[in-house]
Amino acid sequence: MSNSRTIALGLSGILSVALTCLGCGAEPEPGPDEWVAGAEEALGTGAAADSGSAGGRVVCSFCGNGVLDPTKGEQCDTRGDTASCDRDCTTPRCGDGLLNPLAGEQCDTPVQSATCEANCTIPRCGDGLLNPHAGEECDDMGPSATCDLDCTTPLCGDGLVNPFAGEECETISQSATCETNCKVYRCGDGILNPFAGEQCDDENNVSGDGCTACRLE
Repeated sequence: MSNSRTIALGLSGILSVALTCLGCGAEPEPGPDEWVAGAEEALGTGAAADSGSAGGRVVCSFCGNGVLDPTKGEQCDTRGDTASCDRDCTTPRCGDGLLNPLAGEQCDTPVQSATCEANCTIPRCGDGLLNPHAGEECDDMGPSATCDLDCTTPLCGDGLVNPFAGEECETISQSATCETNCKVYRCGDGILNPFAGEQCDDENNVSGDGCTACRLE
């Protein structure tokens, strides 16, 4: 009777060890072909103890063993990052905080930031994604009438010539070749430009009105 009880307790202990499963990411993690020692002898050939059991041997269940186990919360299990599975055995999702380059992610933050877009790509002026955290005022893959090449709003005098915004030239201040409205200098444009040698500018070249060819009569 005593011997039978001892054998039963021993078998119970082996079963307890055999059925102990490692959690996702736990160390050490057994390889997919490693089995719990003594399980076969304890359970006998053909016994089934868990979703991870096979051929009478009990395999520890853990994320990364290549066996999908939904009961452990696994959505997939491909033994590491792949295009369809993250290393924590969940389906790749932009914003889950797990960077997975194989799923096309360049970065991964829960929300858009200065270093990561909402679609998990690195911010780049001209990508069509407005990112104020990265200093962008606009981004329509310009330049355009409403956006400069550096993703800032067009402004005459900003040093960026934007023909789509009606600019012909750019200067911080009026010069001999560029007017204050970012138009190329023309005598008769109605803007007095002393840098271009103008004494007057009455928007015409008619003589007898006190100003001809931007010179006083």
